[in-house]
Amino acid sequence: MSVCPTYRETGEEGMVARGKLTLIEAFQGEELPLSRKFRKLVETCLLCGACARHCANGVRPDNLIQWQRSQLRERGPTSWTARLATNTLEAAGQWPRLMGPAASLAQALICKKIPAESGLHLRFPLAVLSQRRYVPRLSHSPFLTKVSDRALGHGPKVGLFVGCVGNYLFPQISEAILELLGRCGYQVIVPGDQRCCGMPAWASGDVETATALAEHNSRVFLESGCQWVVSGCGTCSTQLRTRIPELLGGAAPGAARFFLQQSVDLVAFIVGQLSPVVLRRALKSPGKVTVGYHDPCHLLHHQSIFEEPRRLLSLLPGVSVADPSDTHQCCGHGGLFNIRNYRLSSQIGLRSISRFDKSGSDVLATACMGCLMQLQESNWRHNAGLTVCHLVEVVTGRVAT
Repeated sequence: MSVCPTYRETGEEGMVARGKLTLIEAFQGEELPLSRKFRKLVETCLLCGACARHCANGVRPDNLIQWQRSQLRERGPTSWTARLATNTLEAAGQWPRLMGPAASLAQALICKKIPAESGLHLRFPLAVLSQRRYVPRLSHSPFLTKVSDRALGHGPKVGLFVGCVGNYLFPQISEAILELLGRCGYQVIVPGDQRCCGMPAWASGDVETATALAEHNSRVFLESGCQWVVSGCGTCSTQLRTRIPELLGGAAPGAARFFLQQSVDLVAFIVGQLSPVVLRRALKSPGKVTVGYHDPCHLLHHQSIFEEPRRLLSLLPGVSVADPSDTHQCCGHGGLFNIRNYRLSSQIGLRSISRFDKSGSDVLATACMGCLMQLQESNWRHNAGLTVCHLVEVVTGRVAT
């Protein structure tokens, strides 16, 4: 129970994995009728994986909860967020006709022609934007419109998976990743036809769309001739490394094996492939600064990536790392969780940001785009005064404190 972020905030038995699995078992055994309350409990899970990582019996409650979501989806979505997810993911390129206080953002989305399957449509539905006080700006120049279908640099070929947020919201982070891989001696291939990783669809129970995206992305990257597929987002890299092999295992074993073995998170990739001597030459220190690092759940719990980011920071002259003394805490984003349970998500986010506010950090870095958005908003709400950025912005000297 102590590792569950939602239980920490609510203290409700139904929020913890044990409570959810008991209810799911009763529902599957037809001892519990389908109700809005049951749906809500199934939806109120971050799928952070903390319970699975700490389970002595090897049970994966997050996978079971996601499976139950897919089963409920077959009966038809009832919540407005579930209907929104269904409509946007199946809209064949059409942005839903929604009205609200964020009409300017809607216009920006239409002008940018963000694909319907992009997770951004699910992250920022207009009906909840009135609750928000901090929303990241959409870039006027998405990354893939500037850099795509080209091999950049020389050396072993690395395919860069950009992701929706890295393309439309934070293209400067994708540019920093491109710079870092080049300085590390890699030839970077950026397929222009890559799409959403599929995590928002998968997490909402839309396995059909997640599978279609997996099939498309696997074909695009296999045809590119790259030796590895690297992502600077913990959520995307987890989807590529764990979910694509699961979704494609039977139908396309070659593609499944490639992504299982050759897709990797950016930080784990360069730390694992290169010596400290080579890395020191490739990195740029931002100067004398104290950096706190937030471990994304998708990296810590799903990929067991913990030491690598800290090793990277330790190579920067003038940089000291401030790790909070207490245990890891989820940022509270969780993709659709942030939309369906905005108030609870914000409470978890404030708890997370306060740890670093008290640690003496000047900069708070992370390596997941969802975490980055959540921590930026929490920093703004809490008035913590931290510079919140992606880890790659720190190691390429792009952070201004």
